[in-house]
Amino acid sequence: MAFKDLTSRAVLLYDEWIKDADPRVEDWPLMSSPIPQTLIIGAYIYFVTSFGPKLMENRKPFDLKGIMAVYNFFMVLFSVYMCYEFLMSGWATGYSFQCDIVDYSRSPQALRMAWTCWLFYFSKFIELLDTIFFVLRKKNSQITFLHVFHHSIMPWTWWFGVKFAPGKLLSWIWSIWWIDLYFFLYKSKSLLGSSTVKPGTYPNTFLAPTLITALCGAP
Repeated sequence: MAFKDLTSRAVLLYDEWIKDADPRVEDWPLMSSPIPQTLIIGAYIYFVTSFGPKLMENRKPFDLKGIMAVYNFFMVLFSVYMCYEFLMSGWATGYSFQCDIVDYSRSPQALRMAWTCWLFYFSKFIELLDTIFFVLRKKNSQITFLHVFHHSIMPWTWWFGVKFAPGKLLSWIWSIWWIDLYFFLYKSKSLLGSSTVKPGTYPNTFLAPTLITALCGAP
């Protein structure tokens, strides 16, 4: 009985909370409820921390250079496209740097901005492939807590943003979109056979603060 009461209260609290969501995104993929993304992220965590490494334990690592090159190239183009959309849906066509309220109208520009925010949210699911590639290549030392935490928490933070405020206040993060772009270009360079970068050189010195910025909520 106590569990039933607790469940009923949780449902009531959820209904009260969700009523303030943006109705424009209700029917968009993954936006009607947090349950689908919870299942996806849960499956991701289980695969990269338990099932995947055990599956690969007695297998040879996959050679994924070709697939990863295509993936990185696609993500570079996708990052550039999202930056362009953020600019054209507001930041280069009228937004100021003041703290303005979100435009919840159904004007073409407001909907374009909301959809671009959703695209950025969806890109976080595509980036889960980073860790899956580590697993399949048996690069288990690179599957760190911070890596898994970052990839697991980003879809959640952006789900809330797109669900309640898909507009200017959320889209300011486009200004540091280059973090994603830098990482994908850097990984592409490595795949092309560049020599290992020694500690203390510019790329490694730059990667540390870049990763810290990303872990704090950047792309």
